[in-house]
Amino acid sequence: MTPQMDQPSDTPNANGANPDAGENNPLPALVDKAKQKSQEAADRSKRLVGVLADEARREVETRLNDRKDFVASGVETLAQALRDGSEQMRAQGQAAPARVLDMVAGGVAQFGGTLQNKEIDQIIRDTERFARDRPGVFLAAALAVGVVAGRFLKSSSATPSRGRA
Repeated sequence: MTPQMDQPSDTPNANGANPDAGENNPLPALVDKAKQKSQEAADRSKRLVGVLADEARREVETRLNDRKDFVASGVETLAQALRDGSEQMRAQGQAAPARVLDMVAGGVAQFGGTLQNKEIDQIIRDTERFARDRPGVFLAAALAVGVVAGRFLKSSSATPSRGRA
C-alpha cells in the first residue's frame, strides 16, 4: 500500500516543523487566547459570586439581629409580666407560688439578656452544644417554649375565641 498524498503528515520535516501545520497557522494562538479569556471570565464570575454572597450574608445577619432584638424585647416583657403576677400573688397572701413565679421570671429575664447580648452565630452554637449535651432537657424545653408561645399567641390574637363572650 502506498501512502496517500492528500492526508496531512504528523512527522516533522528536517527543520523540525510540521509541513502541513504551516508556519502561519493561527489556530493554536486562538485556542490559547480563548483559554485565557474563559479563565478571566471564570475569575470575574467567582469574584462576583463572592461579593453577592457577602452581601446576602450581611442582609441575613441584619434581619436575624433585628428579629433577635424583637424576640429579646418580648422575652423582657414576659419576664416583667411574670414579676407583676408574682407581686399580685404576694398581695393576695400566696407567697409560695409568688416565689416560684419570681424564679421563673428571673430565668426568663436572664434568657432575654442572653439574647440581647449575644450574636446570632454564638446563640446557634450554644444551642447546638446544649442540645448535644442534654438532648432530653433540650426537647422538654423546646416543647415548653412551644406550648407557652402557642398560648401567648392565642391569648394575644385580635379575634375573640369561640366560647368566650
